[in-house]
Amino acid sequence: MKKVLLVLLSILLVCVGAYADLTVTDVTVGSATQTRNEVASATFTVTNTGTTDVTVSAVTSSANAKYEVVFEPTTPFTLTATGTTGASKTVTVTATVPEDFNAVNTDLEAVAFELGTITVTGNDGTADVTGTAKLHMQAENKLTLRKGKAIITGVAGSTTDSFREGDTIKDLKPGDRVDLEVQVENNFPSRGDRATDFDDVEVTIELSDETDFDLDDDSDDFSLGSNDDDMAKLSFDIENDARDKKSTMTLRAEALDENGARHGAVMTVTLDVSRDAHDLVLSRASLSPSRLVCDASRTVTFTGEVLNRGRLDEDEAVVELRVNSLGILEKTSDLEVNEDETEDVKLTFKVPADAVGTFDVDVLTNYDLTKSNNAKVLTLTVDECKEEVKLPAPVVQTPEPKVEDKTPVVQVPPGVVTQPGQTVTQAVPPARVSSAFREGNNYLLLLGVACAVILVLIVALLAATVKRR
Repeated sequence: MKKVLLVLLSILLVCVGAYADLTVTDVTVGSATQTRNEVASATFTVTNTGTTDVTVSAVTSSANAKYEVVFEPTTPFTLTATGTTGASKTVTVTATVPEDFNAVNTDLEAVAFELGTITVTGNDGTADVTGTAKLHMQAENKLTLRKGKAIITGVAGSTTDSFREGDTIKDLKPGDRVDLEVQVENNFPSRGDRATDFDDVEVTIELSDETDFDLDDDSDDFSLGSNDDDMAKLSFDIENDARDKKSTMTLRAEALDENGARHGAVMTVTLDVSRDAHDLVLSRASLSPSRLVCDASRTVTFTGEVLNRGRLDEDEAVVELRVNSLGILEKTSDLEVNEDETEDVKLTFKVPADAVGTFDVDVLTNYDLTKSNNAKVLTLTVDECKEEVKLPAPVVQTPEPKVEDKTPVVQVPPGVVTQPGQTVTQAVPPARVSSAFREGNNYLLLLGVACAVILVLIVALLAATVKRR
């Protein structure tokens, strides 16, 4: 009985020890520099990790047909058991990279995307055996964030700091204004079949600690042609109570090219906000009035608000007002301003009566009574008063009545020269008989008499003629 059990146990051990197994390595077709609309290839390894020989009959993929995946060799091959020559086989895979293949994932990371599963099928003479692996593809990313510029505006003026990926923008102060200009590039060639535009590039900004910053707008967008670049413009304010710490600013650029492929880039920069021990600033300042006109009061009132942005409480703060060109100097008494708190200020001064023009009004904040901290310049305008010149009332002359001149006008005939004192006598032309006289009875009577006289004269002339004969 014991011998039978030993035989059965030996057979069982042999059966358990004899097995077939295939191991397939993952593979990526293409790379970070792979152009689209081309065929790319890569190799992977199939290994027999079992104890029996395996004949591989097929290598297939579950990838979409549009990738046109092909494996080489296509004929069956045998893999001997582990530890002997021929236990592994190198297989080549080729695939077409489509034009709309993404370069980055939704986090804008340049990665290889999984296309599907590679399945290697074989048989060890008694049973089928399979091995699987993942097939990936990657294509080039043509959108980049090259560099940036930060224009920092504070109470002391403006400074400019350039930055790239991983840099730190230093010496930022609470209350500063930061305007960013970030260079975005389209790295597709400008000519040829590969020239590709980005119709809508979106650049966004994210700050790790939003409580210390106030974003004007968290994005900017524009189009970008092949082999071209443009500046994304973003801005934010640092809160007056921003903490003394470092924060992370993340800039992201994302776009779909004209074929629908997603491209993108990420830039991370550190923002170093540091608070000074003493930092008294005028958060509000104005003059009333800021312009003096004629006949107005010469008294001007300054009102303002002092903010303590420093790390220390101030118990001997002073606000000082100066108009140096007019010899004016006014100061507040000691002020107590704790960290991140404000205090109202009011000062008055008189402008000399003979002052005319535009004047700078310097307002300074001091700590420890006399130690100057920050300053602000206001403008006061004083108009010139000119005396009004009164002109005499215009004299209105009454025109004299016009007397009609009835003196006859003597016309001198042409060619007649008169001497001084000489009187020219001109014949008076016969008066014209008016039509009323011709129509009257007297005219008819006179006409009849004239005709009779003419007739008598004719008869007399005829008689005298006859007598002579």
